[in-house]
Amino acid sequence: MFSNLLSTTAVVLATSGLAAAQTFSACDPIKGQTCPDDPAFSSSMVTVDFTQGASDVFTVAEGTTLSYDSTLGAAFTINKNGEAPTITSKDYIFFGKVDAWVQASAGTGIVTSFVLLSDDLDEIDWEWLGGDTTQVQTNYFHQGNTTTYDRGGYSSVNDPQSTVHKYSLDWQPTQLTWSIDDVVVRTLTYADAYNGLTYPQTPMQIKLGT
Repeated sequence: MFSNLLSTTAVVLATSGLAAAQTFSACDPIKGQTCPDDPAFSSSMVTVDFTQGASDVFTVAEGTTLSYDSTLGAAFTINKNGEAPTITSKDYIFFGKVDAWVQASAGTGIVTSFVLLSDDLDEIDWEWLGGDTTQVQTNYFHQGNTTTYDRGGYSSVNDPQSTVHKYSLDWQPTQLTWSIDDVVVRTLTYADAYNGLTYPQTPMQIKLGT
């Protein structure tokens, strides 16, 4: 569930899922496609409170079932195997901070995710496995490169499936930090990412999903 999302510093908040079906680009300029300009958020701060219902900040993926609760916020429902309910911000951010208050879904095989994703598949992730009640995974990718899987990390978190926590991504030109309840749990510097060669550095949409 996503009760409310706060984006600051020329950013917005959104939703996303990390299943392969959700990590794709409708138009990838690296593949030689001519893509439209990425629309940017018009405000330096955007707040979305799903306890008030749906938001026009996001588009809802086909087949996504969402409900809204005045206390818990937005709930994503999976009705059958293979579904990946997802919402995506209409606009893009190019560096900034995004906060999301999340209670992950329970159940082995279920993945809840909060992702930043660009057209050319730069990616920054939070992912929660439904069978893991003690930690959350962090990850990043550059231009969809999955030749190695040595970029992931795990951070301890108390009962992510039964407790709402604040998860933050502070993505800046020189470093990226992941925080839980305003405590930094991981830092990636531009230099650490092979001197910037694998550092996410293209405009991204915000995705939330299961």
